Amino acid sequence: MKPNTPKTSPNAAKSNSLAAQFKKRERGHNWATDEKICLLNLCKKDISIIENKGLDADSTARKKQVWEIIHEEFMKVFGNERSIVRLQEQWRRMKATTKQEMYDYFDRIKLYGQEVADEKKPNEFTMEH
Repeated sequence: MKPNTPKTSPNAAKSNSLAAQFKKRERGHNWATDEKICLLNLCKKDISIIENKGLDADSTARKKQVWEIIHEEFMKVFGNERSIVRLQEQWRRMKATTKQEMYDYFDRIKLYGQEVADEKKPNEFTMEH
């Protein structure tokens, strides 16, 4: 054994590899509105495929193919920074945000009426999808 080499126990090695497995991914830059609009427009073209709940091999393969096309088109416009997984995650976030904003808007209509609800009406982007 070398004189100044620190000893590492097998448990320490396991601990380090476990920490590496669960390391948080590095945060990317925020999505610009024009990126979101582009993603929305690309997804709209094949919305019936993207939102198909089928889990059979054919549906899954078709969804994968459509997402690859969306990714390719998105990258033509914005460059090579966003992966397919990041596009899919953003799509899910956009849908969830839209759903919540619309629920909130309709709740305000029920509680306070159209006029008051329209003071905090969802923006055109939300209303569009």
